[in-house]
Amino acid sequence: MNGPTDTTPSDATATSTPDNRRISEVTRRDVFDALIARGTAWAGRLDEVEFLARIFDLTQLPSTDHRHEDAAGDIWRHRVANPGDWPNDWILSDERFALLHCPDDIFLRFLSEMLHPAVRADAAEVDSLLRLLNPLLAVDGFEMAEVTRVSGRPVFIGRPMAPAASSVSATYRDIGPIGSGGYGKVWLCERVADGEQFARKTLVDQDPEGQRRFSREVRILQGLHHPHIVAVLFADLSAQPPFYVMPRYRCSLEDELTAIVGDESRIRPIFERMLEAIAYAHAQGVLHRDLKPLNVLLNSDTDVVLSDFGLGRRVDATTTRQTLTGRSLGTFLYMAPEQMTDAKMADERADVYALGRILWELYAGTEAIVTHDYSSLPPAIAVLVRRCTDKDPEKRFQHVVDLQSAWARIFDTAARSTELSELRTLLAELRDGKPATASQLEAFVSMLASHLDDKDFVCDAVMEVDPVHLHEAFQRDPRAVTSILLRFVDIVVGQSWPFDFTDKLGARCKILYELLADFELRAALAWAAAELGLSHNRFRVLGLTAAMLELPKQPGETLPLVERFERFDAPYRKPLLGYLSLSRLHPDLVPLFTFES
Repeated sequence: MNGPTDTTPSDATATSTPDNRRISEVTRRDVFDALIARGTAWAGRLDEVEFLARIFDLTQLPSTDHRHEDAAGDIWRHRVANPGDWPNDWILSDERFALLHCPDDIFLRFLSEMLHPAVRADAAEVDSLLRLLNPLLAVDGFEMAEVTRVSGRPVFIGRPMAPAASSVSATYRDIGPIGSGGYGKVWLCERVADGEQFARKTLVDQDPEGQRRFSREVRILQGLHHPHIVAVLFADLSAQPPFYVMPRYRCSLEDELTAIVGDESRIRPIFERMLEAIAYAHAQGVLHRDLKPLNVLLNSDTDVVLSDFGLGRRVDATTTRQTLTGRSLGTFLYMAPEQMTDAKMADERADVYALGRILWELYAGTEAIVTHDYSSLPPAIAVLVRRCTDKDPEKRFQHVVDLQSAWARIFDTAARSTELSELRTLLAELRDGKPATASQLEAFVSMLASHLDDKDFVCDAVMEVDPVHLHEAFQRDPRAVTSILLRFVDIVVGQSWPFDFTDKLGARCKILYELLADFELRAALAWAAAELGLSHNRFRVLGLTAAMLELPKQPGETLPLVERFERFDAPYRKPLLGYLSLSRLHPDLVPLFTFES
């Protein structure tokens, strides 16, 4: 069934008289767009009939359904009993309420009821909604302000802002600088009217390019309404220097990084909110292009916002951009390779790259990024990081929402259980001798890469899948298959095995060694077989290792082998000498097995 009749009241009606409306239709639409974007149910914990009855006499409003006498009946039928009958935003187009055209006091009453403790019990959610609504209302000189308390909880009303709070730069008084970077400087300031503290960002670099970039940042932020993107509370681009005012935050993620590294209980809420913010920005056609810990602001691990959209741009912009061909913009450590070459080449996947680098840093610290060390990452996180940060944009997650889904699957116990069941079914279809389609291989690698923390399953999967299929999968997605096989190597050398299975593990390492051309993987597989044979004293496995080492080597292939085998003390690797023919070894490997008498 369609929603209520969509008819705009005529200009002659009282609800649309301009004198009654200082809050523009644009602002009202912005408010509802922002609520829809963050998934806020305007009725809170009430049903929609109960909520609207707090504002309107529904028994005096007509029904749009002939089966009911009044609005209370048809709203109950189509939104409570059958919630799918009308769309979630039906209230906007319903002429009985005319929220886009009604007098300001009715619109503000609607918003104040949304925040009322009887409607919304979560204080954090109310605070988040306030920070969403007030910057939007401030454009037209209004605000939601606390007037009393009920059961210790605040009650808000909508009202015009104090004259000082809606004036120009004299509204705010600087206290002192709190940060700087690029083309801007940030000051701690207080609002003259009430002493409340904010942050004020001013333009320092006032050349034409800096001015364009600053103006672009303000316009972009004013068009984004999300609880995890910093809000512009007031802006004056005609002031000297131009500035805008935003909420004050306790610190940046960079300030907090040392305390967070490796603490998954803190990483999860912070990174999830970053993902939500960027997914929303991309959905609005906005790229950030300068994601880094310094541009993530926090009051707590759940009160997180992205800031500094100075390098951002709208992907459909037709105006001349500030980026010149061949010029890169952004911060090197987090910048995608294509952005370094030419910032105009950067698309959503450049932000995906930066998110991957930040996630890497959150789990392992800055040094791990600089040295390209994945070893301290949890296996499933390593897969995400490798995919996000692939040099080839085509091999990354193509959209942030894809990264969101992969991130959620890691922590969703029910989803992981279902996926493991699907993976076992798929594995049965990929065993020795059975043909595989490209879609089967892609699903197998994608799902297995999300379950690398399940050691038994990873080991079983690599042992049972047709090795030819792993080779085919490697050709399609080398990063993911590399992560899987390196995890397999870690599992193989990390525990004891029954003797018969030890032989099977060694044989599988040799088969994969011969199939795969990647030098690092080949070295890891040969080393794993050696460790198996030495630690379990399995002659057959030592013979398989010797066969791998004696195979002809390509230029450069011996370097990772030497690095791997030097991890063994000389006395520990000496038993291998009994299975090797030094004359068949590459000269670079001979010193590994030349021992003093």
